[in-house]
Amino acid sequence: MLTINKKFVVDEHGNPKEVIILWEDFRKIEEMLGLDLDSDTIDDLRQARRNRDSANRTQEKKMLSSDYMKVREALRQCKGSLSQDIILERKDRI
Repeated sequence: MLTINKKFVVDEHGNPKEVIILWEDFRKIEEMLGLDLDSDTIDDLRQARRNRDSANRTQEKKMLSSDYMKVREALRQCKGSLSQDIILERKDRI
């Protein structure tokens, strides 16, 4: 947790108008908010996020395909009318 040492500047009615903080604290806040990053770094981070999201979608598709194949194989190994009915009804997808 960040502790910020600060001084308040108030108007003639005692209402706070400005805050003075140490330079070191300002730099920490700037870094935490990403305000210290240049445009190339921001572009790199955005591209990394797109790559990560794309990889996650690919992985999800692989998992769904794998689950589908497991169900398909389980149905083929079943004996009885329910599995036969399902296979006949959904033969185009199983």
